[in-house]
Amino acid sequence: MTDEIINPGELFDATEFGFSQARERNGVLHLSGQIGVDSELRVAGDDVESQARKAFENLGVALEAAGKGYDDVGKVVTYMVDLEDNVGGYREPWSEVFDKPYPCHTLVGVDQLSPIADGELLVELDVEAVLDE
Repeated sequence: MTDEIINPGELFDATEFGFSQARERNGVLHLSGQIGVDSELRVAGDDVESQARKAFENLGVALEAAGKGYDDVGKVVTYMVDLEDNVGGYREPWSEVFDKPYPCHTLVGVDQLSPIADGELLVELDVEAVLDE
């Protein structure tokens, strides 16, 4: 049984909030919600496209720390504020990161996201990736 906690230094210190950025357990990489903030919790912009692009960049950092990449992602659940207004701004960052065969994806509209950042968060990625044993 493998069990490893992964907290890349390039991302904000999740342990200050009582969680880890990622955990590899028994061949599955579980990632905490990736948001569009820098290591100081400053929001990347006030639009979904900017925040999604940064969230995907942060996801890449976490995946790389586990020795994986975007091609290893099996499932993404995206939580988005004002889904109807913002989904268009999400499509381009998604298409910059994922290509066929696409991961499974669920898109969920929400009223608000975590207040841990300095600014309003509009999008959060919940991701799992499969690791080779």
